[in-house]
Amino acid sequence: MLVGLYAALLAPVIVGLCWVTVALRRTHPDKPGATALAVALVGAAGYTAFDVAELLATTTDVKYAFFVAQTVPFELIGPAVLVFSLEYTGANRYVTRRFIAALAVVPTVTVALVLAEPVAGVGLYFGDLTAVPWQATLPVVGWSTVGRTALAYDAGPWFYVDTAYALALAALAASQFLVLWLRSTGMYRRQGRLLCLAVVVPMVAGAANVLLVPNYPIDLVPPTFAVTWFAVAFALYRRDLLAVVPVDPQSLIDQLPEAVFVVDPQDRIVQANTAATSLLVAPTRDGLVGASAARAVRATFDEALADVADGDVIAVVDEPETPDAVAADDDTDATAADTDATADDDTDVTAADTADAADAADADTAPDDGPEPTTDGGAVPATDERFEARIRSVTDARGRQRGRLFLLYDVTDRVSLERRIREQYDQLTVLNRLLRHDIQNDVAIALGWGEQLADELDDDDPAREHLETVLAANRHIEDLTLVARDIAEALVIDEDLELKRIRLDTALEEAVSKAQARFAHATIHPPTFDEPVFVDANETLGSVFTNLVNNAVQHNDDEHPTVDVTATVTADRVRVRVADDGPGIPETQRARIFGRGEKGLASDGTGLGLYLVDNLVDQFGGDVTIADADDLGGTAFVVDLPRTQ
Repeated sequence: MLVGLYAALLAPVIVGLCWVTVALRRTHPDKPGATALAVALVGAAGYTAFDVAELLATTTDVKYAFFVAQTVPFELIGPAVLVFSLEYTGANRYVTRRFIAALAVVPTVTVALVLAEPVAGVGLYFGDLTAVPWQATLPVVGWSTVGRTALAYDAGPWFYVDTAYALALAALAASQFLVLWLRSTGMYRRQGRLLCLAVVVPMVAGAANVLLVPNYPIDLVPPTFAVTWFAVAFALYRRDLLAVVPVDPQSLIDQLPEAVFVVDPQDRIVQANTAATSLLVAPTRDGLVGASAARAVRATFDEALADVADGDVIAVVDEPETPDAVAADDDTDATAADTDATADDDTDVTAADTADAADAADADTAPDDGPEPTTDGGAVPATDERFEARIRSVTDARGRQRGRLFLLYDVTDRVSLERRIREQYDQLTVLNRLLRHDIQNDVAIALGWGEQLADELDDDDPAREHLETVLAANRHIEDLTLVARDIAEALVIDEDLELKRIRLDTALEEAVSKAQARFAHATIHPPTFDEPVFVDANETLGSVFTNLVNNAVQHNDDEHPTVDVTATVTADRVRVRVADDGPGIPETQRARIFGRGEKGLASDGTGLGLYLVDNLVDQFGGDVTIADADDLGGTAFVVDLPRTQ
């Protein structure tokens, strides 16, 4: 009766394990670890079924047959569980055919010894196999095993080898799930906890079989598979087991195109991904991991590790690390130094010549000559491999530094592109200066002779009207050259933009004064200030107001335009309003009046001046908007800038 109860209790476990296996193959047949988990579950179900059959058998031969049959599924469990743990946690780089073949060695030997024992009688796995009476009584109900027999044998040396091997595989698998449990969050943490439970409970029962009750007729492992069944089923249906498979961090790092390696406080490389292994020259034959990071960096980039800072761009050494190359290092360094000196000299001469030519070209023009050409990086060879270093500290849970993480990004193309852009910019800067010089010279000649001719003409001379048209056109050309200069300055200003305290009241008053002198037919009301007002800007601040006032006059259809310039100053802001009595700007055109959202100068804006205004105000940290000038009936441009003390 007691054996029947034992069999009845294990029957649902067998069915449950088979059911989970079928469900697993139906829902996640191609997921990493699915096949290995299915093999482990089949092994557990088969082991439990043959264990029950062996207990129910009444003859020694039948019991022995089930005992042998039980060995096969048992030997599947350990390797399958380990393979599942590796594949599921993302460490499947270790799961190769050679690895699986190695895992199968001990199980294959075990099955062979069990099958050969009755014939050869070597006694390596067990010996003196007999069926002995089994006497046990269940308290209270009085159920007993009277009349039942159990197999008894003397364990051989291979039995302990096989048992230790199975427990070791289970322990390794459990450790993988334990790491997943402890290091993950959310769903993966819950999955790791369930999988660890599914492995540890049968493992503890197996250890108890050998260490605590070696001669007990009932195997303690099959009943614990109920825990395995429940844990796997719960994880599969309630914790999305195999639906979302975790990725091993090392596998993820290995797939990065950037070279990644970790250096400990002693400057030894303790971890490196595939890209780093391919890039860095290993200083020893033992490989990169464990080697000196200083020597590896020196051999690869000819740079001292201590000199490499975050954000530095370093170049790969082309020569391989050979004894001849090492012996020739001094000569190579000397040659490189000479080459660098020559390159620097050439670059300096070229830059100096360019600057002199530009200065000579602008000798007769306004002192504001636009941006200087830059030659930084001009000596960078386009063929060198260049890498940008990113360095981060590696700390433990207590915040103690355990090393440094190095990431090397391939920036060869970027460096080459930057070099070409710098060269093109230098050429365009010189061309811009030369063209402005020639245009301004010709315009100055035309204006000079034109104004002299105007003085000689009578007021009622019919030619005066034509002359005024010519003079206006030349003044417009002169304005365009100045705006082009300011735009060139604005476009090349980048993150290194240096702003300083500029008196806004002075810049605004000068802009209004110049406009009033130029447009005598217009009435321009200047702003008033109670005290000096400072903003963070540069010398181009005056261009903002000059262009706004000029725009208000030039695009006005009134014969005698009126422009009202006011300023509102608060503790932290200053707002300048330039209003006119012109025709106004329709609402539909205001959003694109500055060419916002368009690329370059080929935009829908109304002119270079407003494009420049928008660009400069943005660089100064302010904003420019358009509103109705209700007091004058035209349009008001409002510039809002942060005030500085």
